[in-house]
Amino acid sequence: MLEIRSFRDILRLFFIFRREFQWAVVITVVVAVLGAFLLPSKYESNARLLVKPGRENTTLPIEVANRQALIAPSTQRDPIVDEEKLLTGRPIVRRVAERYLEEMSGYQPQGFWKTVKFYIGKVTGSLLEALRSVLQVLGIVEEQSPVDRVSKKLEKNFSVTHEPGSAVMEINFTWDDPLIAQRVVATWVDAYLEERTRALGRKSLHTFYEGEMNKVAAQIDTRKQQLQEQLLAINSVSVAERLDNLTNQINRLSDARAEMFNDRAGIRSFLLDAKAALKRQPQEVVTAREISLNPSQLDLKRRLNALKQERANLLRTYLPEAPPVQELTENIKQMEVMVGHEAERLERSKNLAPNGIVVNLKQQVIDAELRSRQLGGQIADYDLQLAQLRSERNRVVKLEPAISRLNMELASAEKSYALYAENLEKARIDQELDNQRISNIALVQQATHNPSRVFPKSLMILLLALPAGLAVGLLTIYACYLLDQRIHDGARIEEIFQVPLWTTLQDLGDQPNKLDTSFTANIYRLYSLLPLDRIETHGHTLALASARSGAGVSFVLQHLHRLLVERGHRVVRDRPAQPGEVALLDASALLNDQHAFITLRDANQIALVIEAKYATVPLVQHVLTVLSTAFGQVDGIILNRRQFEVPGRILQLLNQLRGQAVVPAGPVPRDDEDDAPESGARYPEPQPNSARPLAGSGTDALLPMPAPVSVPVPVPVATQTPAPAAISAPPVRSLGTQLVPVQTASQQATGASPAIRQYSWGEILILEETSRHRLLNLSLAPGQSLPLHYHMHRSKQWFVLSGLGHLHLNDEQRRVSAQDSVLIEQGQAHSLHNPGFVALKLYEVQYGDYFGDDDITYLTSNDQAGQ
Repeated sequence: MLEIRSFRDILRLFFIFRREFQWAVVITVVVAVLGAFLLPSKYESNARLLVKPGRENTTLPIEVANRQALIAPSTQRDPIVDEEKLLTGRPIVRRVAERYLEEMSGYQPQGFWKTVKFYIGKVTGSLLEALRSVLQVLGIVEEQSPVDRVSKKLEKNFSVTHEPGSAVMEINFTWDDPLIAQRVVATWVDAYLEERTRALGRKSLHTFYEGEMNKVAAQIDTRKQQLQEQLLAINSVSVAERLDNLTNQINRLSDARAEMFNDRAGIRSFLLDAKAALKRQPQEVVTAREISLNPSQLDLKRRLNALKQERANLLRTYLPEAPPVQELTENIKQMEVMVGHEAERLERSKNLAPNGIVVNLKQQVIDAELRSRQLGGQIADYDLQLAQLRSERNRVVKLEPAISRLNMELASAEKSYALYAENLEKARIDQELDNQRISNIALVQQATHNPSRVFPKSLMILLLALPAGLAVGLLTIYACYLLDQRIHDGARIEEIFQVPLWTTLQDLGDQPNKLDTSFTANIYRLYSLLPLDRIETHGHTLALASARSGAGVSFVLQHLHRLLVERGHRVVRDRPAQPGEVALLDASALLNDQHAFITLRDANQIALVIEAKYATVPLVQHVLTVLSTAFGQVDGIILNRRQFEVPGRILQLLNQLRGQAVVPAGPVPRDDEDDAPESGARYPEPQPNSARPLAGSGTDALLPMPAPVSVPVPVPVATQTPAPAAISAPPVRSLGTQLVPVQTASQQATGASPAIRQYSWGEILILEETSRHRLLNLSLAPGQSLPLHYHMHRSKQWFVLSGLGHLHLNDEQRRVSAQDSVLIEQGQAHSLHNPGFVALKLYEVQYGDYFGDDDITYLTSNDQAGQ
C-alpha cells in the first residue's frame, strides 16, 4: 500500500523492490545469453513459382472466377490459394519424406562439429525411438511409420505464401543444415509439378459448351419478347424510372400539403391565442400616472438607521450576546417588519385611453380567418391529386416483380452466353495442353543455399539482453507494486481503514537509538491527543494493541511514559488509572495472546500499533474488526518504524542535478508527508563539537555545537503540503538551550535570514507553516499581555517552556508555568499576561484551514495592541 505522488515515491518504490528487480534482470540476461549460444541453429532455403496469367486450370465446366455476375464477391476465391493447398497437400509431403529418407540413409556430414552434432542427434533419435516403441506397446501413443513422422516434421518447417494480387508463390523451408534445406526444397518443387500435371488432366469440354451456348441463345430471345410486352403496359422504358417518377411527384405534393396543413394549424393556434388575449386585454389603458414616495416609510427607515447606528456603537463595548445589544437587535427586527408593511410609493392620479393592442389584434384575427379558409381549399386539391398518383403507383408496383424477374433472367442468360462462348475456346486449348503435358506454372527462382543462420541471431540477442532485462525488471517492480499489501507509510491509512492516524514514528535504526526532533515531535503529537483535562478529575487509561509481537508497543509506551513524567503526570502500568493518573497498558500480540483482551477491558482509549513494511492491509483490517467487535472502539492507529528506503547519497545526487545546494548526508527523510516546507530540502543534524554561524545573528562568530537535544515540538503528522512561498521563517534545530533557525535550501542559495516578527508585547518566530498547521515560538516580555481575543478558523495549543503566566480562558483564570499545556478551541476567548520579571517563552501549535491576521477578533478596547 504505497501511494505514488512524486518522482521520489517512484524512486522509493524501486528501492523497496530492489532485490526482485535485480533477480529479474539477472535471470533475463542469463537466459538470453544461454539462448544466444545454446539454441539449435536454423537455416532457410527459398524458391519462387509463377502462376502464368491468362488461364485458370481447374476441372469445373465454367471457372468460378469468371462467374462474377452469378456469385457474391465475398465468396470468390483466389486461384493461387488452390495451388498452395495442392503444394502442401499430403500426397506431395509424403513423397518428399520418402525421398528424404532414401537420400539421408547414406548421408555423411562434413566438418568436426557437424559430425559430432549428427551422431549426437542420431543417438538421441535412437533413444526416442526405443521410448516410442515402449509407449506403443503400452498403448499410450499410436504407432507411426518413419515416413509419417518425417512428413509431420517437414510440413511443420515448410511454408508457402503469396502477396495479395500477386501471381508468385514464395516457398520457405527451415532446417538445421543449409545443404539439406536446399535439397528438400528442390525435391518438393519437382514433386509438386509432377503431381499437378497428373491431377489436372481432363477430357475436352468443347461439345458441352457448344450445346449450352445454343440453349442460352433461345432463352434470351424469349425473355426479350416478354419484357417488351410488360414495359408497354406501364408506358415506360423501365419500371424503376416509372416508379421513381411517381414517387417524386407524390413526395412533392405530400410536402406541399404538409406545409399548408402546418400553416393552417399555426393560424388556428394563433386564432385561439388571439381570442383568449382579447378577453384578457382591458379595453382602456392608463396613459399618464402620478406617483410619489410614501412619507411614512421614509420616516420608519430613518428611525431604523438610527437604531442600527446605536447597535454598532454598543458592539464596540459589549459582546453580541449582551442584553443592551440583544434589546436593540429585537427593536431593529420589529422596525424592519413595520418598514416592510408600508408601501414604498403612492399613486395620486391617472388618465385612461382606448387600448391600441386590442384594436390591432382584432384586425389580425380577421386576416388569419381569411387565410385559413384559403389554405383549406388548397389542401383539398392536393388530396385529390395524391389519390390519383398513389393509385397509378400501386398498379406499377404490382407489375414490378414480374418485370424485375425478366430483367434478371435476361442479364443472367446474356452473361452465361458470353462465358460459354469464351470457355468454348479455352476447352479446345486445354485439350491440346493436356495432351502435350504443358503446365502454366514456371519456376522463377531455384532452391537457394543460404549458409547464414536465420535463428538464433546471437549478436542481436546479446545486444538486447540488457535492455530486455531492465524492461522485465521494471515490469517485475510494477507487478510487485500491484500485489503488495504491506503498509509502508501513513498516506492512505485513514482512507482505507476509516480510523484516525494518530502519529507515525520513523525507524531509529540499531541500538542505541538516537532521538531527533522529528521523532520527539511525533511523540508530542501522541501526547496532545490525550484528554488532559480529564486526567486530574477522572484519570485516563490508554491501551496500545498490536496484531503480533514485535510491532513496538513496549517501545512506544516507553517513550510516551518518559514524556508524561517530564510533563508532570503520574504514570502507572498494568492497572486502571485513578484520578490524577495516566495508565499505560500493553496489549501486544492480540491475535496470539488471550490475556491482551483482558488488558483492553479497562482502557478508555485503544490505539493499534502497526509496524511499517511488515503489517499488511488484510492483517490490519482483521485486527480492527476484532477490536471493533470486542470493544466497539478503535480510537487511532500508530505507524511504527517507518522508513524512507532511498539512500541519502541518491537524494544528494538528485539535488545536485536539479541545481540545489549540496547538503551533507544526514538522517533519511521520513517521506513526502513529513518533508520540510521546501520541497527537496534536506537539513543536516548538528554534530558534536562542530561549529556553525548563528542564523540571522549578523556576525561571523562561530559557536561550539553541543550534542543534539530533543526539543518538544508537537507537530501533527497528518499529510502536509508545501508551505506558500511568502513564508520566510525556516525550521529550527535545538542547540543546547538556544534555538537557532535552520535556513532552507532556497534561503541558503539567496543568503536570506529568517525573519522574526516584533510586537509591543514581545516577538514571534515562525518555526514551521503548512496549509493545515503552524508552529510558533512566542516570547512574552515581562509585564506585557496578549489582549483578549478569539479565532473562528483555527484552534491552538500552548506548551510553556519557561517563565510564569496568568491565563484567561473564557470564564476560567489560572496560572501557568513550565511544562504546562493549554488547549484552546475555536471561538474560545483567551488572553495571557506575564506578571514575572523574565520573559515567558512557549510553543504555540495552530491547527486549522486559515491563519490570516483578519481571523483575530479582539474583545478589549485595545484593538491594535497586537499589531
